[in-house]
Amino acid sequence: MASSPAISADGTIYFGPVSGNVFALYPDGAVKWVFPIGVGVFGASPALTLDGTLYVCGSNKVYALKTSSGLARSSWPMFRHDPRHTANAGLPFVFPPTLFSPTLQSDGQFTIDVYGEAGSTYQIDVSGDLSSWSVLTNLSATTFHTLIADPQAASYQQRFYRARMLP
Repeated sequence: MASSPAISADGTIYFGPVSGNVFALYPDGAVKWVFPIGVGVFGASPALTLDGTLYVCGSNKVYALKTSSGLARSSWPMFRHDPRHTANAGLPFVFPPTLFSPTLQSDGQFTIDVYGEAGSTYQIDVSGDLSSWSVLTNLSATTFHTLIADPQAASYQQRFYRARMLP
């Protein structure tokens, strides 16, 4: 999970989008319900209002879901905020590079989605054994999401990838 959950007054924990779904969990961790939203916004936290409306992004839409309880009236911490919900945390947020959605395209080309900070430079490395690594490509992210291709992937029985932020 790459975002903060929302906690309701009855203890329900809401989080997502994860694999195209928003989840509601009972306080003991059991699944209360799952709502499909399609492709979500990586790092986007759900927002819960006092009246119990849960807002979440997915598939280029904003969903408003009615829940059983409103926002918890406590000082639980939020992602990048202080415990009183009054300000951003004082440290700068660094979004680590993350690799998602490895896909073998119909033309035989292998692609990976790289998520990271716009304006940052990343090095994508490849390995056949997780011991020795070589550079596949360097990229300067202009948005938080970049699709890269590995034209040599089909030549290998197995291939591992990692992303590193460059200074």
